[in-house]
Amino acid sequence: KDIDHSFHSIEDNKVVHGILEFIKDKNLDMLAMYPRKHELFERIFKGSLTKKIATDIHIPLLTIHE
Repeated sequence: KDIDHSFHSIEDNKVVHGILEFIKDKNLDMLAMYPRKHELFERIFKGSLTKKIATDIHIPLLTIHE
């Protein structure tokens, strides 16, 4: 409760690009994500969004699993 935080929704045709631009624009200190389970087709052809983000950011990433 004593930590300044906020929640945001962003729109971009390329999800990873949108998140990375948001991090840069807002000068974030940390990013938290809720990774979701992918179906077999998504795992094979799309891959994990969280993994793609984790390889491209230079700030701490907190993943919160259900």
